[in-house]
Amino acid sequence: MKTLPTTDPFQTECWSLEKTINPYRVFVRCFTDAGDLDKLRKLLLHVFLFIHPFKPQHKECFYDVHLAFMAINSVIEAAHYLCNTVEKQEPTAAPSIPDSLLKNDVSVEERSFTAYFISVEEYLDPLKVFQAFFEYQPRGDWRANLHEILYYCTTDDSIQVEMDLFSLWFYLTKLLEAAYIITQR
Repeated sequence: MKTLPTTDPFQTECWSLEKTINPYRVFVRCFTDAGDLDKLRKLLLHVFLFIHPFKPQHKECFYDVHLAFMAINSVIEAAHYLCNTVEKQEPTAAPSIPDSLLKNDVSVEERSFTAYFISVEEYLDPLKVFQAFFEYQPRGDWRANLHEILYYCTTDDSIQVEMDLFSLWFYLTKLLEAAYIITQR
């Protein structure tokens, strides 16, 4: 793996208390420190529901919401890094994701829990989810949207901003599912 210019390129130290230059480690830390896949899916859904009522959400602890959003931001950075390293490789070079991570050796029941929104093709190659994620909008826009969503779910002040909330929620959920699939292999 190429050496990255910073000691904490995925900004993991602020939420997991561990610096890492390994994008796969970011995924593992996300589901270890910020919550399991089910918790993060429920938290995202809950947060998106509290954007339009113009009142802060109180069901989830603010710390948990902020922790989850910092972890998701790091997952986005790690996925972006993986997408860019694969695109820069020659067609004959080995893929960035090891073959052992591309196996389909889990039961149908476990796969259905892990991948509510991921197709079989995407399940077999989670990198496709990452590529579609960044085709929908660039990394900078994802970061800006995460900050706006976090602001709107934790305050009763609001500015009328038009966002496609369903698409944002859908792609973020798929991103987390793909990261989770990688950690389980």
